[in-house]
Amino acid sequence: MNSRQRNLALEAKRLVRGKEIVIDSCLLLLLVVGSIDRNRISSRKGLKQFSTDNFDFLLLMISQAPRLVILSHVIAETHSLIGRSHDRAQLIEFLGRLVCEHLDSRRNSCWASRQPEFLLLGFTDVLLMQAADRQNRVLLTIDFDLYSASVCRHINVVNFNHYIDN
Repeated sequence: MNSRQRNLALEAKRLVRGKEIVIDSCLLLLLVVGSIDRNRISSRKGLKQFSTDNFDFLLLMISQAPRLVILSHVIAETHSLIGRSHDRAQLIEFLGRLVCEHLDSRRNSCWASRQPEFLLLGFTDVLLMQAADRQNRVLLTIDFDLYSASVCRHINVVNFNHYIDN
């Protein structure tokens, strides 16, 4: 393990600190595609900003967490992002396995529609904030608006963009 990998491992441990991870749809897509074929990450629509190192860092963060939390709205968005590629069946099958292990379906859409952030963020992001608004959870996102709103609500959130090599 080189010094950069050691530093990333320490950073992942510091950011997660044993908290459950709530993940957004873009990072779930990165997890699904990278788990099936890490070499397709940079050529995949919606993932071009990511590298295999970013995928490895995401895996490191997940490995530090006692639980990965995936919302049904995030699954629907990720399913849509997968689209009609030649490896669609493989990706959907892997997504299905993640659903069986990590689905958190206790979110209330009516409640979400009444939140002040709803007009800016929409259902999924407001529900992500609700799911992450617990002491033992951290929200991973690449969405700046979601990140900003979460910070304003004092929700433990990590902007994954800060760890993408450009």
